[in-house]
Amino acid sequence: MARFYFQFPERGPTFEDHDGIELIDLDAARQQAICSADAVIGAEVKTGELCVGCRVDIIKVAGKTFATVPIKDTVKIDAR
Repeated sequence: MARFYFQFPERGPTFEDHDGIELIDLDAARQQAICSADAVIGAEVKTGELCVGCRVDIIKVAGKTFATVPIKDTVKIDAR
């Protein structure tokens, strides 16, 4: 188990994760990043904004980014 943190760097300090979560591995952290992104997307849509160019950074040790999940990769956008 390792502690992972999830940050939304384009959204500033409001979206900084100071607690993190214990997860088994990077795959579990990616799934958590997608869940975190879904929550942020839901909140943004309610305000009429959506940053599809934003990302979720997965941070593991000492503030260093371990992996990145682009927001646009977490949703299917239908432009009909």
